[in-house]
Amino acid sequence: MAPAHKTRAALASLIGGSIEHYQFFVYGLSASLVFGNPFFPFFGALAGTLLSLSTFGIAFLTRPLGGWTSSHFGDRIGSKKVTIATLVGMGGTAVVGLVTTVLPRVRGEDVADSATSRVLPEGAV
Repeated sequence: MAPAHKTRAALASLIGGSIEHYQFFVYGLSASLVFGNPFFPFFGALAGTLLSLSTFGIAFLTRPLGGWTSSHFGDRIGSKKVTIATLVGMGGTAVVGLVTTVLPRVRGEDVADSATSRVLPEGAV
């Protein structure tokens, strides 16, 4: 492999790894400071925080399983199809972010009265 290709591959790995670690840092910080109240409002503050951190731990532990599964199917059916399926799945999980803002409206509650208002500053909703 030419030195230019090695440098490009190393730079791409550095950027990808940095983004992944930053994402885990932001999610861990959000899980410990924010997610307890909106996603687990019927538990106490400590229990809600521990439950939200447990979702962070589960994500951290299952990540290698997803990598193994993706590489297995990437070898079998092609990496392009697996990449598209992964991106579609990631877009589907973005819907979880709507739970704390859309679900109270579906139930007929005002968002300001929901658990989200305990986290967001006044007037942010």
